[in-house]
Amino acid sequence: VLVTVSTVLSVNSWWYVFDPNFPAPIAPFGWTINTLLFFYLVFPVLLPRLKMLSDVNISRLLVILYYVQLVPFVYIWNLQKTPVESHRIVTDNPFSRLPVFIMGMLGGIQTQRWEENQEFQDPNEERLFFHDFIPWGLFTFPSPRPDKQFDKEKSRFLWKIRTDFSFFLLLHVWIKISLNYSIFSFSPIISEFADKYDQLTYVHIMLNIIIGLTRASDSSISKWTLSSWPFQKLGAASFSLYMIHFQGRIIYSKIVNRPKFTGVAEMLMFGVMMICIAYFVHKFIENPLKNKLRHKKPKSHNAV
Repeated sequence: VLVTVSTVLSVNSWWYVFDPNFPAPIAPFGWTINTLLFFYLVFPVLLPRLKMLSDVNISRLLVILYYVQLVPFVYIWNLQKTPVESHRIVTDNPFSRLPVFIMGMLGGIQTQRWEENQEFQDPNEERLFFHDFIPWGLFTFPSPRPDKQFDKEKSRFLWKIRTDFSFFLLLHVWIKISLNYSIFSFSPIISEFADKYDQLTYVHIMLNIIIGLTRASDSSISKWTLSSWPFQKLGAASFSLYMIHFQGRIIYSKIVNRPKFTGVAEMLMFGVMMICIAYFVHKFIENPLKNKLRHKKPKSHNAV
């Protein structure tokens, strides 16, 4: 009864911070609905206020929020919680995810201003590499000089470097997780640091890539790759893939009668199979329901 009532009221994710062992929602990943519902409610309240910020303040707030969203991670590590408790308190709780959601809104405002005016005054723009995965420009950057003309081509080139570098870092993280291999393995100290802290870089790396898809020059490798037809289709079906992958993993484990993959080939085969199923769900279930709820005719759209 407690599980059913908490799932219907969407309160599971709110309660984890007080009791990490509180029952999970009936459906796997139901915590996502709890969190998204909260984001849908705060979005119209936050958006008008965030759009009033100047370019410089948007850049500054992005850096501040990056460190704010680290607080729950550091808090959990210091308490040495179990993986389940850590995931529920840090990832599932709407308040702990709110800074990341606002970072996404600020990134969207930045890309909108770029598309409308082909200009965005980001004082951190020339801070590459280290700033790309751990932003540090907060109090040190100067305000843009009013007499300094904005160089659009230079900005697009810098974002090309930033986007491609971030794409490489994210690809490396994916390889490390999937194949248990890291280019940092040559050093035990660096390897141990990367194993524990590389998740801290996810947020800013992915935000760089998302913004870079709009702001980077067309010669960007990552922009060309992520804008290609296969990735557009994968992006369109990404939410369906997220919602069914856990159930698919459980069913597959029962079919083959073992809990883990035997190798990379089997893992890739399972991934392709789940992508195909997710695209079917997206095309024949998710999209028709979405269009029916919105009372709109189906429209073609690109998503990454």
